[in-house]
Amino acid sequence: MITTGNRSYKRGIMDIPSKYIVKIDNMYLSEFTFLWVYYSQPCDLLFQKPQTVGCSGIRLVVNNENTVKLLERAKEKTGCELFKVD
Repeated sequence: MITTGNRSYKRGIMDIPSKYIVKIDNMYLSEFTFLWVYYSQPCDLLFQKPQTVGCSGIRLVVNNENTVKLLERAKEKTGCELFKVD
């Protein structure tokens, strides 16, 4: 389950696509990319430079189960932060 703010995202229950920004340390970008390929590239990724030194931002849309699995595993393996975007 992915929890951000006051919303929880459970596997298998997808009302509408949700937009997220992943804040990740630069040293874990290769791990995130590996997981993205491992889960069959389930979504488009947009990399951007955030204002925090040493980190990167990745914008994506959660609209299928493999994307949920990707984010759960990435959070577990890299300690990245997830921010839901309206």
